[in-house]
This record gives sequence, C-alpha cells and structure tokens, in this order.
Amino acid sequence: MQGGRMGRISATAFRSPPSVISVLFGLFAMWGIAATADGSNAPAAQSIEVLSGTYGSNCGLPRGNASRDLTRRCDGSETCSYELGDRLGSEPMKQCRPDFLAEWRCGNAELHTAALAPEAKPGDTLVLSCARVTGAGK
Repeated sequence: MQGGRMGRISATAFRSPPSVISVLFGLFAMWGIAATADGSNAPAAQSIEVLSGTYGSNCGLPRGNASRDLTRRCDGSETCSYELGDRLGSEPMKQCRPDFLAEWRCGNAELHTAALAPEAKPGDTLVLSCARVTGAGK
C-alpha cells in the first residue's frame, strides 16, 4: 500500500486444459486417421512381406540365402520373432562369425531393415514388425 491506496489485483483468465479425448481426436485428424471412441475406424494392421533374409553376408555368403526360411516363418504376420537356428555350426563359419540381416516391407511403402551382430548365436531372436506404435514417445 502506498499513500493509503490499495494496489489493484489483475485477474488473468485461465482456460481449462483440453480433455484427453479432444487432444487424441485432434492428433488423429492431424495424422489423417479416422477415429471413433470404440476404435472401429482404426486403420487396419499391415503385415510383413519379407524381401530378403541373409545369413553371413559379412563372411562372403550370398545375399538372400535365408529368405525362404524367413518368409516361411514371418511373411503375413504383423509381428514375428525370428529365432536364429543352428547354422552357426556349419563348417565354413568356423573362421568367421556370421551376422544376420532381414529386410521387409509393411504395406506399399514402409521398408525396414534389422540385423543381428556377428556375436549372435543360435537361439538369439530378431523381431520383425509392422505393428503401429502408439502411446508415449510416439
């Protein structure tokens, strides 16, 4: 108080934060995804189309030498855990620790690549997925 006068208190109007639902619908609209509360208009999951599976490319083995097995085990799935078999015990591999490389497509455009390092051993798993990631961090 100065000279008997009270200072003025200014009020600032605060908007209430938007609801979680309205934020989600706004994000879906921004991404071009039609959404309903029950998820009935959610986009269909895409499936894995294996392009190539290569075992031991770092050891000079030909590209695509594991494509048939990878395709048999993963093609058409939304997510696939590919367990590396016991090929590591084959004779030419004793001088070189082979890697494993998988290439696949989700839908018409999304291309993916994943690999197991040369330190991989039988039983190690490489996960291929076309699942849409949602939630925190996305």
